[in-house]
Amino acid sequence: MAKAAAPTRSQGQTRAPTRAQPQAQAQAQGTAQAQGTFLDLVAATVPLFAAALEAHRQGQLSRARAAYLELMDQPNLTAVCLHQLGVVAGQQGDHKRAAELFQRAIRIDGGQPMFYQNLSVSLERLGNKAGALDALIDLGCALQKAERHDQAIPIYRRILAADACRYAAYVNMGTGLAWLGDTQNAVPALLRGAVLHGEVKPELKLFLAELLPSLIAGGAVPPDIAKAPGQPTGRVEMIEHALASLGKALTELGYHEEAVKCYRMAVEIEPGLPLAHWNLSLALLTEGDFAQGWREYEWRWRWDKFPDPHRRLPVPEWRGQPLAGKTVVVYAEQGYGDTIQFAPLARRLAEQAGEVLFEVTTPQVRLFKEGFAGGNLEVVERTRNADIVATLKPYHYVVPLMSLPARLSLSLDELPLCGPYIKPPTAARAQWTKRFAGAKGRKIGLAWAGRPTHAEDRKRSLTLERLRALFLVDGITWYSLQVGPASAQMAETKLPLVDLAPHFNDFADTAAAIAELDVVIAVDTAVAHLGAAMGKPVWILLPAVADWRWLQARPDSPWYPSVRLFRQPRIGDWDSVVAEVLRVLTELVR
Repeated sequence: MAKAAAPTRSQGQTRAPTRAQPQAQAQAQGTAQAQGTFLDLVAATVPLFAAALEAHRQGQLSRARAAYLELMDQPNLTAVCLHQLGVVAGQQGDHKRAAELFQRAIRIDGGQPMFYQNLSVSLERLGNKAGALDALIDLGCALQKAERHDQAIPIYRRILAADACRYAAYVNMGTGLAWLGDTQNAVPALLRGAVLHGEVKPELKLFLAELLPSLIAGGAVPPDIAKAPGQPTGRVEMIEHALASLGKALTELGYHEEAVKCYRMAVEIEPGLPLAHWNLSLALLTEGDFAQGWREYEWRWRWDKFPDPHRRLPVPEWRGQPLAGKTVVVYAEQGYGDTIQFAPLARRLAEQAGEVLFEVTTPQVRLFKEGFAGGNLEVVERTRNADIVATLKPYHYVVPLMSLPARLSLSLDELPLCGPYIKPPTAARAQWTKRFAGAKGRKIGLAWAGRPTHAEDRKRSLTLERLRALFLVDGITWYSLQVGPASAQMAETKLPLVDLAPHFNDFADTAAAIAELDVVIAVDTAVAHLGAAMGKPVWILLPAVADWRWLQARPDSPWYPSVRLFRQPRIGDWDSVVAEVLRVLTELVR
């Protein structure tokens, strides 16, 4: 698996509620039927509420109202009962009272989309159109908080049909589209919001005057994007979040320089915005600017959605203090591939320290213990408790593995970090040598997909069927290194692959299998890093907008001398990649 650092889009929401309930769905005021939603979930656990709801559905408003009032003093029912009392009031024609009750419900539980929907209807019936649109903005925010972006997008479109100057609708819709992967439509939406914001923020207007020409020339946005439809309406705030989202969307469309400008502007507006710093770090590292990139990379721990925990161990974090005679715990973070790639820095740190305890997760323990550790570097297994290191030895400092580039001032010209630095355990190698006995021709390993839960997996992975042309080359025995759900594609395609995954117990087995191969062909996943760290020829298939570690436009990698990169010439164009691999593969066999 590759890095876990991904979701890199912010929610530029301007009226974010406090809590979300994923099961809730919006309902219109006056609708007595709860269509299999939140109300039914409450009714299923509280019989008295179920009886009140049934009376309500039967049109017995007085009886239902009395029941809701009776139940309202129970803390877990207060908000929903206030909402239901608002529905009753609306059905009785008292929309002012209904709106007040919905607002009280929202103050208690801001995560129920139907509360905002019904508030909007009440305000609209009172003639408060601006307030009704504000409530719909909050409805969209509640849905996005629950990661239901697909349901929020139509709401924002509805808002913009009524008010083309509603700033929050543009930036929130753009953010939702970006989360859904629709960057083509996310960029114009986010920029229209930014242009509106520029009407009240002159420095932003100047920034957009510099940013837009290249985007218009490249066809990313229409020529009229720079013209605001009027003065922005509603609350105009949090543009820094929208710029962070815009930068990510532009990155995915290949507008790297423009993305960096967006991140820098976001940081200028809000210096403490972690996501903008984190995105900026990845962009700078892609450019090869390690000096500033690694400093910005430290902001990952401030981002509340970063998937790894920042360990709170009972010793100070190492930030460059003298290490003579000291023991340091270096703990792996993010993906398996990251651990493999940056492991040599743990060894470099050991040159300064009395001892380094290199903590890795279970699937990689045997690999690193027997194929990497030695001297004053010891490998320990990570426990389930992030506050404990599984060692009886006293230790003085702790440091995350991927903070070492910043702490050791790693520069691009220091790469590669070392020669081949991982080897399979001797016993595993002997077992796998027997499995490969009698293999004919070139032995090539293949991994075509990464971890499905990876934030960027839709870009980096492909299907086995897309690689069918490679199997037309004679003189090759193909071996599958693929694990996970994508391995089922072997049965679907019926391509001649020897499936090795059933014999993989951990990464030590994978390394032993790779040692028997002539070449590894893989997408950007841990298998590629492992083969490269062993010094094997590895051909990595990359999307047009690749991960930062592969830099830009290069056919090689400064990290791994044995790696050859095959990049998409255009976004989504795997056919060209496969054609180039086929050409090189044919030459290799000849």
